[in-house]
Amino acid sequence: MKKRILVIDENIKDYTNYIDALRTEYDVDDCGYIGTARYKLHKNNYDLIILDIMMPTLGLFPLEETTYGLRTGLVYYEKELILRPVLFWSLNSDFEKEIKNKKENDPDWNKTGFLLKDPDYKHLLNGVNHFLKNLNK
Repeated sequence: MKKRILVIDENIKDYTNYIDALRTEYDVDDCGYIGTARYKLHKNNYDLIILDIMMPTLGLFPLEETTYGLRTGLVYYEKELILRPVLFWSLNSDFEKEIKNKKENDPDWNKTGFLLKDPDYKHLLNGVNHFLKNLNK
């Protein structure tokens, strides 16, 4: 049985090629908003969540807490996804170091990783394969 993945990104339509590449090996569901993700996570079990970090809050979290949407994915993880396997996916490479530091200092972050959005649409598939391979090591 294929592993199930949920991709959460408000610009999901811009990443159709990335999602299609993932679907060659995984059962992939996607959504553009945290509200929709909450519903999907309530109804389904996923082996991995791919989560954009910089997203609109749409009133779900205080703007200040998410640094006006620049850290929405991180806040969502800490408040609702903690301990689930999450691969953060972002255009901002600065988050990679922050996530690495959190993993080193907080065991609740052990099932997280970071992948920089890359123009090569197969980059996401390769990153997911690597992340899942090393998840339980």
